[in-house]
Amino acid sequence: MNHAPRPHHARFAHAALPKTILSGPPRMLELLASPMSTPFLMDIWETVGKEVGKGDRMPPDGLHVAIRKSGEVKITIVTMPAPACAGEAHFVGFVATPETRKMLFLKSPATVRCFTLDRAEGGATELSERGKDGAALSTAPGPGPDLESFARALST
Repeated sequence: MNHAPRPHHARFAHAALPKTILSGPPRMLELLASPMSTPFLMDIWETVGKEVGKGDRMPPDGLHVAIRKSGEVKITIVTMPAPACAGEAHFVGFVATPETRKMLFLKSPATVRCFTLDRAEGGATELSERGKDGAALSTAPGPGPDLESFARALST
């Protein structure tokens, strides 16, 4: 039984996708939430596959995008191929909050945050916020490993 995360899976969810969306222009998140999301994801997936080498490449089975809204907040969720061990992601989610005005001259800028829901030991999950480099900024016990539970966790 494999106890180490598969390089292709882990690098895509924890590094390549967060870096692409968080470090790129705002259009990157729009592209991920558009009808072009599948070719966009496949391009990133294939690039990571070339980086990890032939022996560590894996098919993108189950990789797809879902969009949820919570008020003005837009949540873009990438479903990953099924995780095989602890440390692999079930989902990668991006939470986009629009610019808001508190007073005439005071405003909060628009933000995009990235989260992963990773498989943990014993069937549990771990919710992590990811930085532009993919590093975990914070980690907490996560919700159930289903899309709607993850979406609810990101909307709070």
